[in-house]
Amino acid sequence: MVVYKDVDQRWAIVALDWDGRPRLGIRWFWGNSGNPLSSGYPTWFVIPKTLNTQYAQRFSN
Repeated sequence: MVVYKDVDQRWAIVALDWDGRPRLGIRWFWGNSGNPLSSGYPTWFVIPKTLNTQYAQRFSN
């Protein structure tokens, strides 16, 4: 689920299930790809657990 998307700066934060636990992930997007990529496939950078609450509070307002 998309938590926050900044179309002008082309990045997004999503809520995802990582290793059986709820986490937030972030990536930049443009064209048919973005960053980060792994073997040509889009991937998400998983935000460390200690920052999840801070990000969730920031984007819920």
